[in-house]
Amino acid sequence: MRFWDRITGGAATVTIELDKPLYMPGETVNVRATVTANGDFEAKSALVSLWGEEEVRFSVPRLDDEGHQVGQQDEYEQNRTVRAEQRLPGPIKLGAGQQHAIEAQLHVPLNAPPTYAGPKATHSYNLKVELDVAWSANSGQTVTFAVGLAGPDA
Repeated sequence: MRFWDRITGGAATVTIELDKPLYMPGETVNVRATVTANGDFEAKSALVSLWGEEEVRFSVPRLDDEGHQVGQQDEYEQNRTVRAEQRLPGPIKLGAGQQHAIEAQLHVPLNAPPTYAGPKATHSYNLKVELDVAWSANSGQTVTFAVGLAGPDA
């Protein structure tokens, strides 16, 4: 593996396929990822993780020394709301052009809020397959997916 590929994570590419685009709280996300080596490649393990992220945007009044409003400052708050992960042991050793399949199952937590995008708030979900490669800063891929609103029987 070339030194620069180790630093940039360019020694392999990861592509992710999910079994569907929309999940309900409590459902299983079936993940299939393909690692394709661009050169000699070795990863100690793979980490498959999903998380929900909420971002709320709001304005805060700016005050002068006397307490008079002189403008507004936009702020935001970002929180991770749910998280699930699965570590798959390695090693994964590949030569140039070789591929390795990764399969994992993660559950959307029962308390997962639905995906939402509004003018002041968003709630989104991501799934990442990350490879533990020595000296690498970026070995993996992230995809987004949606979570629906749980029904009254959930």
